[in-house]
Amino acid sequence: MTHNVTQFNIPGSLGNVRFLYNEDWKRCVATERMTLYNEILCTLCGIWNADDRDHCIEPSESGFCGYCETGWYGDDCNDQCLNCNTGGCNQTTGICQQCAPGYYSANCSIPCPLQCRESYGNVILCDRESGRCSEGCKPTWWGSTCENRCSNSCRNSICLYRDGSCHLGCEDGLTGKYCNKTCSIGCGNSTCYPNGACVGHCNIGYYGQSCDRICSDKCIARDCVLKNNTELPVCTEGCVGGWQPPSCDVSCKANCTACNVSGACLSCEWGYWGIYCESQCSRCLNNSCSIDGNCTGCRDEWYGSQCSRACPKQCSRCRQNGGACITCHEGDVGDQGQCVSASTSWRTVTCATVIPILVVAAVVVFVVVFLKYRRKKTAGHVVLDNTTIGPELHSEL
Repeated sequence: MTHNVTQFNIPGSLGNVRFLYNEDWKRCVATERMTLYNEILCTLCGIWNADDRDHCIEPSESGFCGYCETGWYGDDCNDQCLNCNTGGCNQTTGICQQCAPGYYSANCSIPCPLQCRESYGNVILCDRESGRCSEGCKPTWWGSTCENRCSNSCRNSICLYRDGSCHLGCEDGLTGKYCNKTCSIGCGNSTCYPNGACVGHCNIGYYGQSCDRICSDKCIARDCVLKNNTELPVCTEGCVGGWQPPSCDVSCKANCTACNVSGACLSCEWGYWGIYCESQCSRCLNNSCSIDGNCTGCRDEWYGSQCSRACPKQCSRCRQNGGACITCHEGDVGDQGQCVSASTSWRTVTCATVIPILVVAAVVVFVVVFLKYRRKKTAGHVVLDNTTIGPELHSEL
C-alpha cells in the first residue's frame, strides 16, 4: 500500500524539524523525536488526531509506522492485540507472543475451560495448544480440560482430576476406585473402604475381610468369624449335631451325634457308646447306655454296670448291682437272693449246694451198708480193697 505524503521543513529554535503530511491518514507525523513541537507544528498542517498518533513509536518517511506500542499492531498501529499478555503481539500478524491468563489457541481467542482450578492471583492458566488446565481442575471436575464431572458416588462428589478416581472414598454402601461397586451385603452398616474391606464387623452369616464369604450351615445360627488370620472360620456358637468344631466342615464319626475338636465323641446315637461310638449297648435294657457304656438297666440274665456279667443259671432276672436274683427259672427267691425249690424247707440252701450234699449222703449210706454186709460174711477179718483188717481194727469197725 502506498501513501500520499507531503514533506514540510519548518525551522525551529532547535534546528529544522521535518514533518510529513499524510493525505491518506489526514495527519502530521514528525520524522524525528521532537515531542515538544509535535502538537504546535502539526497544527500548522491544519489537521491533528492525537489518538491515532499515540500508538506509533517509530514513524517512517514512507508513512508506515516502523514500531508500535506494546498491545497494538498494523501499518498504522491502529489494531489492538487481543487476549495477549504484557508481551504484546506481532506487529504484522497480531499473533500474541503469549496468551493472557484465561485464553489459549494460536491467536489466543479461545477461553480456558471454566472448570480449571484458579492459580495465584485468581487467574486461570491453560496450555496454549491443547487448553489443558495447568493447575488441575476445580473440585467435582476431572479430565485434561476438566470436561468431566466427578461421580456422585464419590464422597462429596470429589475426585482426582487426572483419572476421576474417588480419592476421598465413597458414599456409604459403595466401593472401588471409582465407587462403581457396591459393598458386600455382609458388611455391617453397609459401609466399606475403597478396597472393599468392610468398616467394622460382618453381619451374622458372613465372614472375611470384605464379609463376602458365607458361613457354613453347619454352624449354629450360621454365625462364624475369622480368627488369628486363619483361612477357615470358627463357628461362634459351635456346630450342629454330627459336625466337628471349630469350623464344622468335617463330620463326626458314624453314630456320633456330637464331637470335640479332636474328633472324640461327646454323645452317641441311641444304642451306641465308646470314644467314637463304635460299641453297641446290646445287653442294656432298651439298648440304652451312657457314652462310657454304663447301662440304665440290663436285659434278663445279665447284670453289672455295663450288663456284661451273666446272672446265676437259676435266675431269669437279677439285680444290676450285685447279681442277686429277682426272678428264677424254677422255684422261689431265697432270703439271700438265691433261687430255692418250692417243696423244700431248706430255704437258705441254694440250688447249687443241694445236689452235692445229696450225692455225698448217698455215698456215705452205701459205704455203711456195704461194710455191715462184709462183716457178716467174714468171721474174724474184714478184707477191704485187698487189704486185710485185723481183729483190732475189725472191732473198731
